[in-house]
Amino acid sequence: MNKMKEVAALLGVELGEVFRIKEECGEKYRLAMEGIYVKEDEDADWDLDYPERLTDLLLGEYTIEKAPPREFQIGDIVRFKYFDDYTSKGIIVAWDNDGAACLIMLEKDFNGHWGNSPHPDGTRIHNANDTCWFVDVKDMTLITPVQDLRPGKTK
Repeated sequence: MNKMKEVAALLGVELGEVFRIKEECGEKYRLAMEGIYVKEDEDADWDLDYPERLTDLLLGEYTIEKAPPREFQIGDIVRFKYFDDYTSKGIIVAWDNDGAACLIMLEKDFNGHWGNSPHPDGTRIHNANDTCWFVDVKDMTLITPVQDLRPGKTK
């Protein structure tokens, strides 16, 4: 009898849920009835991984890092911290592969750090005013949720 559903519950994930392993280099993993699958990058296919990885998780040698829940949506207006001392306001326009939000600044005096240089994942977001910023969700607070303008609809 296959026990992978129980193994997933023991590890604190669900079958098919994508997670990372803290001690690894950023690959994505998921458990399935056949074992543990790995995806080396966004363009790669899911490959059945070595059973030793699953054993290391069960023995506590590796730690599962779950993706933070998406409490924000594209179109939300948020306030966020940057450089520990400053706060600014922006609108979420995209997400990067690590779950950070790309924000377009709504405050005139903002000078975005990533305007001319690539984000660490290689992404380039640029406009003439250097007004883009990548922000971790833990550094954001919601000001105004995105609104669906159809009658009777909100976030």
